[in-house]
Amino acid sequence: MDEFYSDHRTFKHQTAKNRPEYVALTGLLVPAGIRSEFRDRFYRAVGEALDLPANTIPPMPQIHGSSLFPDRPDDVKLRFLEKIAKACVDLELSVVRSGYYWTPELKRMFPTPKDTLGPCFLNMLWFATSLKSKEVWPVIETDQSAQQDRAFAGAIQTLDYVTTNVSRLSLSVDNSNLGEVLYCSKRSIYGTVVDLVSYLLDARFLTQKGFAVTEYKENLARIAARLNPIILRDEIIEMAFEGPPDHVPGRGVA
Repeated sequence: MDEFYSDHRTFKHQTAKNRPEYVALTGLLVPAGIRSEFRDRFYRAVGEALDLPANTIPPMPQIHGSSLFPDRPDDVKLRFLEKIAKACVDLELSVVRSGYYWTPELKRMFPTPKDTLGPCFLNMLWFATSLKSKEVWPVIETDQSAQQDRAFAGAIQTLDYVTTNVSRLSLSVDNSNLGEVLYCSKRSIYGTVVDLVSYLLDARFLTQKGFAVTEYKENLARIAARLNPIILRDEIIEMAFEGPPDHVPGRGVA
């Protein structure tokens, strides 16, 4: 899973002030048994992007969508992303994304964007566990914060505790095929790939909403479209807030 926080202040195009802010959690459902081929295709694509000299292996760089191979030209970056997207489709990984627009109303409800990850995670769990196929073990890159641990591992712990002592029927998420949260570092290829997928989906989001973007972003959106066969769910929700009816005293959201 990958946490994504959009911020118009980091959007370099001239339409920056109009860029919608949102918080999203992107997940990859990775089938068991594809590790070897996925690993080979990923590292082969990395080697080709770095144009490695014969019999020379430099240190492995950290790979992030927003700072992808800074010393390489755009066409190399795009070819790399195309290979990663194709590997995901060929090996039948699945993509699930859930997020919320970071509106003024939501900002009053949640002190920081990171606080919104809890609802995003529950939405993702609800959908992933509803597939009823095999066990799902959530994996996320750790930031070593208590807040992250509470939002993810804490949510699973609460589900397990409540369903064991009360009933699964009391909750919307069926945890019968749900494992515990596992944490990875920036060196995980799955963590890297879900970061790249999240980056591609943001480019697609901007073009779908009609925002003027750079040619590079347009190409990212084109690559993101190749993931369509494996996207099970992709939603950015604008939470509705309403005040109490006129005949009810008091103010605030309901």
